[in-house]
Amino acid sequence: MSALSNLVHRSVVLVPLSFGHPDTAELSQVMGGSAWGAATQAAGDGSRQVTEAELALAAYQGKNLVHTK
Repeated sequence: MSALSNLVHRSVVLVPLSFGHPDTAELSQVMGGSAWGAATQAAGDGSRQVTEAELALAAYQGKNLVHTK
């Protein structure tokens, strides 16, 4: 968060995920991502893979980024 003001000051366009996708508030499973953006929770040994819900959040955010004017 502390770097955000510096990035915006340098004209970096921030396109947060917001709460537009229903999986943003998903509480029934461990899931990465928040209203700030898509993410994933990983295990150091590779035992946890990216879930379909996390992939859906990333695709949703990517679609919003592409359509930003």
